[in-house]
Amino acid sequence: MYLKKNFVNGVVILFFCIIILLRFTGVPDQYANIFNFYNTPNAFPTDIYMNNSFFWESSAYFTLNKFLRLEESDLLSLGWYFAVALIGAFFLYLIIRDYFKVREPLTILLIILCVGFLGRDIPVNTWGGIIPMQPGTATMFSKTLGIIVLYCLLTRRYWLASITMTVVFSIHILGDFILFSIFVFYLCFTKNLKARDILSLIIPVAFLVFKLASSDIVSSSFSDSDILFDAFMAYGRHDSDFLHQSPLALILLVISFFAFPILVRQNVQFVPRLNELLRSILIASVLLVIVSSIYTWIGHEFIKINMFLMLAPVRALNYYTLFFYLVSFVWIISNEKFNPAEKACLLIGLILLHGENLKGILYPLIVVTGGFATRISSRLISFVDNRFTFHHITILLLFVVTLGQIERGGVYNIVFNDSENPLNRGRIGINFYDGVYNIVFNDSAWKYLNRWTVRFHAPPDVWHSYYLLRKHEKDFPLLPIYLNGQGVPSIGNYLNIVGRKSFFMEFGHHFYFNAKLWKEHLIRKEIVEKILKSLKDGIPPSQMVLNQLQARNMGIMVPNQLAQYFPPSLKRKIFGSYKLILFN
Repeated sequence: MYLKKNFVNGVVILFFCIIILLRFTGVPDQYANIFNFYNTPNAFPTDIYMNNSFFWESSAYFTLNKFLRLEESDLLSLGWYFAVALIGAFFLYLIIRDYFKVREPLTILLIILCVGFLGRDIPVNTWGGIIPMQPGTATMFSKTLGIIVLYCLLTRRYWLASITMTVVFSIHILGDFILFSIFVFYLCFTKNLKARDILSLIIPVAFLVFKLASSDIVSSSFSDSDILFDAFMAYGRHDSDFLHQSPLALILLVISFFAFPILVRQNVQFVPRLNELLRSILIASVLLVIVSSIYTWIGHEFIKINMFLMLAPVRALNYYTLFFYLVSFVWIISNEKFNPAEKACLLIGLILLHGENLKGILYPLIVVTGGFATRISSRLISFVDNRFTFHHITILLLFVVTLGQIERGGVYNIVFNDSENPLNRGRIGINFYDGVYNIVFNDSAWKYLNRWTVRFHAPPDVWHSYYLLRKHEKDFPLLPIYLNGQGVPSIGNYLNIVGRKSFFMEFGHHFYFNAKLWKEHLIRKEIVEKILKSLKDGIPPSQMVLNQLQARNMGIMVPNQLAQYFPPSLKRKIFGSYKLILFN
């Protein structure tokens, strides 16, 4: 029996590790661009995006990554990803065992495995899971550190919680700012509190005051507020505006606010300290939703506070979501009114539940109905109870769910090595287009960048040509154009990294607090759209576009067959099967 239990425990742990591997998507492309610049800033003097980005002032993580250099190797990034996920799971194990009072190790491991399946779409655009969503970034560390903060609160180690929370704020305050509110409410609900415990808040407060006093962002956030508000909404609205979520997701969120305290009262075995923490998380989350919704609904008409939106209020629900599911899972498992099949199906149904569309309600309903179908026959109930345990049924269903999602191509998409499609050469594995599961082996990226998870896919000659561009030592803003799988001219900013040249156009979120450069970004965006349209239609770009390019001293890299659409008077250089056209 002992060996059998250990074997099942091992199976659950292995399953959890497989989910970690499936979720490893490598350093996101936009962060790879940022890290690539930050680690060698002198190499890109003409890059207006990176040289003027507010990112450098907003997080200390870039300095940390200058030593870690996680963007330079997927193997290194994967190692850290596993370590951070397992550390977070360990502290979650301690919380469930010591404060949720779940004693059986296998049950705790199964709960953590279920949490590992949670994604960003529950109940709104937040993340209730324990496995990091963005490998190699500050987000990868912040959620685990946040769980450690909550564990320290439960163990009454306030100063350690305060220090850890300050570390979180220094590298990633987006969404994680809610930890401060949870900390304050928890202190208010704690009996026999000592003065030194309250003083522990001095550390994060002092840090935030220092950051505000030494930052240029605060003053700039109130100038040109209308323009910059539009800039922020163009990129960050989904993380900041609750009213921008789907109506179904908001309905589920409101229902969860009422269900949460009921579920907590039903779990009588909870340690009082845990009840205080759960109350703090609920109150902080409800107040945040109310205040944020009022502001984005009508408040922004009177005053534009981009700093508030920059905190990503929607993301801040990740701690509420995590504990909502933990409480729900524990309530389902400990409820003696459910048989093993019903418990397993309720867990799976809750995992599949989301508010993005009606399927997020329909599929869970089908699964739960199937579990309760055993009540039709007492003989069937007896058969299920005698032959299968709750743990075995849950593991089997989780495995079936994973295979089913792969098969239907929704959450996962199987991609085989298709030599007929140049976009798929060297691309073998599972690709998740929304950022949950993505196992891709990009052999060209591995060859040139030591990374197999790069989402940019192009024929080998494209990679080779842009890699040769490194021989052109002088930096300039590069607009990299290539032909995609359908033969349509497209741009790929990842090619700037391959060729080690500054960006002519990047994401505009670097200029959330710089109205002048935001306007320049919009001009460049329009220029790029006109160039791509001209090349697609097989006509030369207009003289006005050419003049705009000339004024910006930039260069365009295009396939040989597209170079004919640019004036022959422009200086050209050949790199592989591509031509560099210089406007300077």
